[in-house]
Amino acid sequence: MTTVAAVPALDLTACDREPIHIPGSIQAHGVLLACSAGGWRITHVSGSASSLGLGDAAKLIGSDLVALLGKPVISLLERNLPVDGGDGAIPARFFDQKIKGHKSRFDIAVHVAQGFRIVELETSPAQGSVAALDLVRGILSKLQLSRKLSDLCDQTVIQLRGMIGFDRVMIYRFLDSGAGEVIAESRDVRLEPLLHLRYPASDVPRQARELYKRNWVRLIADVHAQPSALIADAACADTPLDLTFAGLRSVSPIHIEYLKNMQVGASMSISIMVGGELWGLIACHHGTAKAVPSKVRAAAELLGQVFSLQIQTVEGIEAYVTMRAARALLDRVVAEFPVQGDLIDNLAQRLEQLASFIDCDGIGIWIDGVWRGYGLTPPATEMMTLVQVIDGLRDRGIFATHALSDIYPRAGSWSSDLAGLLAVPLSQSRSDYLIFFRKEVAQTIAWGGDPSKPGPADGAGARLSPRKSFAAWREEVRGQSLPWTSRERLIGDTLRVYLLDIIVRFTDVILEERRQSQQRTRIITNELNHRVKGTLELIRSLVTSAAPDGSMPEFVRSLEGRITAIALAHDAITLGNGSDVQGLVEAAFAAQSVAADQVELSGASIQLDAKAYTVLALVIHELAANAVRFGALSVPQGHLIVRWAVTANGLALTWEEAGGPALRTPVHTGLGLNIIRRNIPHTLGGEADVQFEKTGLRARFSIPPRFMTSLPDGEIADSHKLNPSNAHRPLEGFELLVLEDQMLLALELEAMLRQNGAGSVELAGTVESALAIIERKHPDAAVLDIDLGDETAFPFAEELERRSIPFVFAASDFDQQFIPPHFKDIAIVAKPYSAGAVTDAIRDSLMPHLIRAVLTKLV
Repeated sequence: MTTVAAVPALDLTACDREPIHIPGSIQAHGVLLACSAGGWRITHVSGSASSLGLGDAAKLIGSDLVALLGKPVISLLERNLPVDGGDGAIPARFFDQKIKGHKSRFDIAVHVAQGFRIVELETSPAQGSVAALDLVRGILSKLQLSRKLSDLCDQTVIQLRGMIGFDRVMIYRFLDSGAGEVIAESRDVRLEPLLHLRYPASDVPRQARELYKRNWVRLIADVHAQPSALIADAACADTPLDLTFAGLRSVSPIHIEYLKNMQVGASMSISIMVGGELWGLIACHHGTAKAVPSKVRAAAELLGQVFSLQIQTVEGIEAYVTMRAARALLDRVVAEFPVQGDLIDNLAQRLEQLASFIDCDGIGIWIDGVWRGYGLTPPATEMMTLVQVIDGLRDRGIFATHALSDIYPRAGSWSSDLAGLLAVPLSQSRSDYLIFFRKEVAQTIAWGGDPSKPGPADGAGARLSPRKSFAAWREEVRGQSLPWTSRERLIGDTLRVYLLDIIVRFTDVILEERRQSQQRTRIITNELNHRVKGTLELIRSLVTSAAPDGSMPEFVRSLEGRITAIALAHDAITLGNGSDVQGLVEAAFAAQSVAADQVELSGASIQLDAKAYTVLALVIHELAANAVRFGALSVPQGHLIVRWAVTANGLALTWEEAGGPALRTPVHTGLGLNIIRRNIPHTLGGEADVQFEKTGLRARFSIPPRFMTSLPDGEIADSHKLNPSNAHRPLEGFELLVLEDQMLLALELEAMLRQNGAGSVELAGTVESALAIIERKHPDAAVLDIDLGDETAFPFAEELERRSIPFVFAASDFDQQFIPPHFKDIAIVAKPYSAGAVTDAIRDSLMPHLIRAVLTKLV
């Protein structure tokens, strides 16, 4: 038995490298035990074990956790043990559990990391706490009334502070620079306000932000408590135990000192995740030590998830309002724009009008090396060099800076005092821009303490300590303009779309394509507000109408699964991943970690609209979850067949389980069964028939045809297992070439082509590498992504045409408008890729060449 050595304190300049996920200790208000892989032999235990009455920590090493906690608890843990899988190792939690030989009850969490089974115990409160459902229900009903980001944040801090009783609750938003700003605050009147204060990026180091992404809630119950060191079996002592997902993980000494300097005795943070990124934190501070029960933390975690979704919704509504206003004005600009005349002269005459869209001091347009400006702009002689600098810094989209001298030092000598620019690209292949300029504005920024002042060295002078003063410190900033807001960038993107549309007219691209593109954009924008409101209302109904039939962990897990199913459906619809029925079904089984050989899918390629797709996603999630827990997929010999097809009544889907435990018709109808039986009939006017037979559950569903947005071309997909190898191989023996600059998409397309029989698939990311490939071998056909970032595939297409090698284009709707007229007859595959569409296009492109080859042989 060996005490794990504590990680030495690191120099503050190395904060980003501090291994805070392997501290070798935990917070003292709980106990952590780790067991060897595949069993329950204790290999690690915290020294705090004796304080919770579990016995001497050192003597527990090597003993059996079953004997310590009792068989009922261990059976519960084994049934719910998460899979060891990096970010997927989210702990399973159980409240008010009775363990062997103890009158007190415990809250228990278990997860798997690096093969170790990690169990955490905390004593349950003596008095029952308010149910998580009641806590979240009350807050959610108030948050749904918020339609502005500021109102939403203000309501959240007020409601959360009332729930947990902390002295201060803040919403801390990360800025583009990495720094953060307090944008909402509820506090005890005795405390100094921190609202609108900024804190440097170093206050939340990079590796801490990564842990916030993996842990929705982080509690530090007592900053003055000494951490409890982990004791390890001698065989494990040299390898630190990874505590990334451990709620009891101890805290970095530097962060503890930081909190003490802020006069904080306890803290809790809730992550705000928007679009998969850390948007900010809900930070809770208390002047003295304060324990937050596990149930309340579970409620806070659910609140963080719902609040994050509400943030995304509110931002979407604000974006919709902004885009609608901008488009109303731009429609007039486009309608009045002359079709004849010189393009840049016509645009120059409207620069004053375009300047009204974004607050600026000057505006100019650069097309084909010609510059026209209005208001305060740089000298014309500087523009070519400045555009070259923008080209080097821009990553495809809009480029903006409020510190122009940092990227272009000569700007400091201009008499116009310009300090900021926002460049809107007007071409994919050329350096054409609409550029907005702003003058220098002297600004005063309020910081929570001097962000540039290092903390004093400790007594030994070995390391730096966090700064001790957090009083408002004001910095005067010169040489910068006002920053460009996300709203202004959004307007810039809107301008880009419309101006590209005008330029297309001047390059003879047909007007009908422009009209259809604008119509699609308007439809998507108009649907945004309705769709996000509908999604939130669905989640609210799940939270408010559900009552936990069993334990609170079971209820929370079921609710999280349903919210996840809705989120996956939302992503599939809004992120362009498709709304195909097969993708929906496969996603449901992937979320349940179902073995591939237990499930057989069979059906046509059918697209559903957003409403039906979300409804069906929730039904399939409930069916899959029940099959894994109680039905055919709960045993290795079980089997499930899912079929769908188009009938006169619309989409018909059947679900047939076999080989599982014998089923009986439930006496009581819970929320899950109500969703399965009633969601499609009630919401879509369809049909649902569910039968609990001894051989397994059988269900039949029908969705009316008006909800299907795309029907198959008469070709029904073969029956297949999950992740199947397709028995139908229409590309058998052909050698193909793929020109695609996105590696993940190229690999995905390669797999599709090989599954359909391709003998070999060569991948190229640039025109140069593609030309090198055809110099050494002659492919039978090629798939060319039009947009390759800094270049297009058209030069390579010319070479393929010269060599009589058939090819097809891969393009988005937007990219298709740039195809040269002499390539208009080339087949186009829509992105994202579909195996059937790509295979059919390649096969069709090869057919004329194969016919000519046969005729040549016959002659």
